[in-house]
Amino acid sequence: MTVSIRVERATSPAQLADHHRLRYQVYCLDRGFEPAELGPDGEERDSFDAHSVHFVAYDAVGEVCGALRLVYPVAGFPAAHVTRINEQALAPLSGRVVELSRLCLRHPDGHATGELFQGSDVMLAMLHAAWRYCRSEGVSHWLCLITPALQRMLSRLQVPFETVGASCKYRGLRRPLMTEINLMMRAAMRSCQRVEQIMQQDPDAVVEGLFAH
Repeated sequence: MTVSIRVERATSPAQLADHHRLRYQVYCLDRGFEPAELGPDGEERDSFDAHSVHFVAYDAVGEVCGALRLVYPVAGFPAAHVTRINEQALAPLSGRVVELSRLCLRHPDGHATGELFQGSDVMLAMLHAAWRYCRSEGVSHWLCLITPALQRMLSRLQVPFETVGASCKYRGLRRPLMTEINLMMRAAMRSCQRVEQIMQQDPDAVVEGLFAH
C-alpha cells in the first residue's frame, strides 16, 4: 500500500497532543510499559519532555502514524536512569549528544508498536527529520537504549554504534548505544536503497513510499 508521510516538529498544542496521545496508546494501552492512570487525559508524558524536541508523523489522511523525541541531558539522559552510562565516552561530546527515545509507530492496519521495524517509511521519515534537525542545531550523536533484535537489524545495515553502558533489564533486555549521526545515515544509505531514496528527496517534500511489514 502506497502512503504519504508528513513529519513535523511538534511545537503547537495540537501537534504536541497528537504526539503524546500516540505515546499513550503505545506505551500505556498497547504495551503496558507505563501505568495508564498516569495519563488521565489520554496523553503519556514524563519529566524529560520539558527538555525534549518532539516530532510527529501524519499519513495521507492526516492520521497520526508516528512519534519520537530527542532528549537533551538537562536533567540527565533517560537511559542513565535505568542503567550505568559511561560518562567518559560522552564527556568529549558535551552539548552534541541527545537521546533518541519514545519512538513509536502506527501500522497501516491501525496497530501501534513501540519497536522499530525494518522497511517502515514512517520510521525512516522520522529519523530523517530528526537527523536534519540535529544537523541544523550542531548535534552530532544520538544515544539510544535498544533491544538486541534492533541492534542486529542495525548491524545488518552496517550502522556504526558504540556501546556506552551496561546492558539492563528494562522492558526486556536493553543496551545503551551511541552513534555519530552522519556516519549512521551514510552507512544506512549504502545498505538500504529506501533510505537513500528518502535522503535524496527535497528536505521539505512529503515522503512517498511503501510500508513493508
